[in-house]
Amino acid sequence: MDTRKDVPCIFVHCCSAILGVLPASLLAMNFSIERLDLRPIRQPTLHVTATGEILPGDTEKLKVAFDAIDKTGVRDVLLMFDSPGGSLMESLEMGAYIADIPACVRRAKLALTHIV
Repeated sequence: MDTRKDVPCIFVHCCSAILGVLPASLLAMNFSIERLDLRPIRQPTLHVTATGEILPGDTEKLKVAFDAIDKTGVRDVLLMFDSPGGSLMESLEMGAYIADIPACVRRAKLALTHIV
């Protein structure tokens, strides 16, 4: 009997069992924000990196992280998401919040005019 065929199935069940006992906060989205200031070459830019599954409450976490950073003189906000997806309602709420960030809205409109 060849047991090698059973190994992937056993591995998946073990991983599922381990993930099932982990707290949801470990799987939730994490945000890191870096302020990049290259004056006089370029105005300050915020680089926001979001990783993980989108879960309820993540928009509030993004707001707290964004409010804690110095935005003085910031012209652009670059958002990078690495996510498998998650809560549709939370992602819509997060999108609405991001759309209200003036630096993001200005650049997004500019980018869309170049696409059309």
